[in-house]
Amino acid sequence: MVGIYRNCLTPYFSGPVFDIDFSTTYILNQLTNSSSVQVNSFSEPNNFRRKLHMKKLLLVVVAITMVSSMMFGQIAFKNGDTNVSGLIGIGGFAGGYGTSTLPALAASYEVGITENVSVGGIFGYTGTEESFGFGKVEYSYILIGARGAYHYDLLHNEKIDTYGGIMLGYNIVSSSVSSTIPGFGFSASGNYLAFGGFIGGRYYFTPQLAAQAELGYGIGLLTVGVSYKL
Repeated sequence: MVGIYRNCLTPYFSGPVFDIDFSTTYILNQLTNSSSVQVNSFSEPNNFRRKLHMKKLLLVVVAITMVSSMMFGQIAFKNGDTNVSGLIGIGGFAGGYGTSTLPALAASYEVGITENVSVGGIFGYTGTEESFGFGKVEYSYILIGARGAYHYDLLHNEKIDTYGGIMLGYNIVSSSVSSTIPGFGFSASGNYLAFGGFIGGRYYFTPQLAAQAELGYGIGLLTVGVSYKL
């Protein structure tokens, strides 16, 4: 059979015998190892298809990630959003004296005026007391303030709104002095400007309802509560 193939191939090759031997060997290999050749002929296209599919899948994942990262933050906070919040402040009521007799209670209102900036107001109340040798002073504070905040998409999560801002307020103070000395007691009142700063965030359990937490100086060193988007 080798001779037959050699005779058939000889007219088509003008080169040395090496070319004819190579062609003959190739044909014999095709005849004797046809099954392995067929496997390779089918496996190589399949491998190519799998690689092509993996590349397409990777491109889709990258595209989705890029689009999602650009959209995050616009969902948690956007221009025109209006939030009302109920808050509890712990420690550090702006300008307060003495020890708290109850946590500071506050309500705030906020509206977005740009894609990143919000303005609003806050109303807070707390009570403190301070003891001295033969009596104590009790204080009550009413804080009325304006707030401005910048919202920054820090965590790239559509459920989280992160922000920082400042507060300018007016603190109305009332005090009363009580004593163990008969006839020694009085009350007084006053007011002063209060300044504060804060960083915080909201986590939305639903599109409207969120848990809120802030660190700073104003209603409290730590302020926690709930917020509702109207």
